[in-house]
Amino acid sequence: MVRVLFVLFASLFLMSCANCDKYTRNYVLDKSTHKPIPMVEVLSVAAVKGNQYEQKYHYTDSAGWFETTYSMSGMGKCPSLKITLTKTGYQTLRVVEPQIGDTLFMSPLP
Repeated sequence: MVRVLFVLFASLFLMSCANCDKYTRNYVLDKSTHKPIPMVEVLSVAAVKGNQYEQKYHYTDSAGWFETTYSMSGMGKCPSLKITLTKTGYQTLRVVEPQIGDTLFMSPLP
């Protein structure tokens, strides 16, 4: 019985210390012209239930590509990767858990 309880508590402890690794690489295009948008500010945030654990800023390159990643441990639940794209002349775009290789379309302001 003691051995069963030990295994149960050890399992719960190890599950609460999960390693969380997230990576994405995406392409940002103008929604109306389908041309790449360079120098879009990309804010990536690791978040769980409204708590932000890691935030990084990146910019798209001249071809509209960006990549971001985070690696965390000791979390009971892996945070979601949330991306916010901003650029003057465009509507802000928010994306949760983008898949690698997704094309993200930003709408020009009217």
